[in-house]
Amino acid sequence: MEREVAFRISGITEHQYYYQKKKTKQGRAYSFTTLYTNNSREKVEVLNEIIIQEIKQFHKDPDTDYGYQKMESALNIKGYAINRKKVYRLMKESQLLKKKHQKPAKTRVKYRKVFPSQLFEVLEMDIKFVWVQKYKMHYYVLTTIDTFTRVILHKMVAYSIKKEDVNRAWEHIIINHLQLNNCLERGVNIEVRNNNDSRFSAKLI
Repeated sequence: MEREVAFRISGITEHQYYYQKKKTKQGRAYSFTTLYTNNSREKVEVLNEIIIQEIKQFHKDPDTDYGYQKMESALNIKGYAINRKKVYRLMKESQLLKKKHQKPAKTRVKYRKVFPSQLFEVLEMDIKFVWVQKYKMHYYVLTTIDTFTRVILHKMVAYSIKKEDVNRAWEHIIINHLQLNNCLERGVNIEVRNNNDSRFSAKLI
């Protein structure tokens, strides 16, 4: 009776009180074989060592030197019924995993305040989100300004803005502002600033 009162006061259940963590590892044990469908459409079990040899064979060819994700598809095409998790485990145990690709570091803004001395020296690009109550959705506003004059060089308002739209915006700016004012001939060193939006750091841009 006292224990039931203690349970109610503490807010724990009887099951939680008596629960003991199992010492053995939970879940299904690792399998040592993999199902394989041969050319005769017969299904047989093959040892994981054969899978590892297949992976090493793939790695000999530079065109099929895959990581574990693409390797799953390659093995599936060859007839092995194997999922990504198992491929990862086998490649990890055999030290066949690829190193993660490191993205090149972005050039960060050193100074928050800029002091341009002439037109088009520093251009700033930004995307804002504007809530439209009537349609219950956001508008995207892409704006590019010249910080020397604070003049808007280009403005786009749309339900969706992608890297292709940013690219078209810059084509407009180059043709109608930079080339028109002979920035290249005048040797204007143009600096472009923007936030970390993925549309600004796309390869196309």
